[in-house]
Amino acid sequence: QQTVVLRETSDLEKQYRQQYEEREKYNLTAFTPQVSTEGLLFYLPINGKINQAFNANDKHYGIDLSTTSRQAVMSVLDGRIIMASYTPDDDYVVMVQHNNDFVSVYRQLTEVLKTVGDEVKAGEAMAFVGRNTAKSNSHLHFELWHKGHPLNPEEYILFK
Repeated sequence: QQTVVLRETSDLEKQYRQQYEEREKYNLTAFTPQVSTEGLLFYLPINGKINQAFNANDKHYGIDLSTTSRQAVMSVLDGRIIMASYTPDDDYVVMVQHNNDFVSVYRQLTEVLKTVGDEVKAGEAMAFVGRNTAKSNSHLHFELWHKGHPLNPEEYILFK
């Protein structure tokens, strides 16, 4: 019978493990299981052109859609409003909880038409997107999440 002897972990290895664990503990880009969308039809949140794509590595967990000022923003699926409020960084923000553990997030809004608790249908207007300013053009920042994991909206919605 053979005896296995393990070596002591060096201080350098302990330090490396600690740094790695600290760096990776909030990493949302880890493997996420394939999300079933069978029977779901996602609507466009707004007519617009993608000017910044999803990039989890850069912590850009959605897409930016440039559009004309005062466009109506629609719910991508049936759901219930779980957040509708103003934030200093993103103007007005609306979050919608959908069936099948999806949450959609709409940022850079200038006016909100719904309140928390309201039910919305897919394709129903919930808000209006921003205005052109010297600082930036009108755009919608749109995110799609499933069970706490960010999804690339382009893999679920056909944008023009």
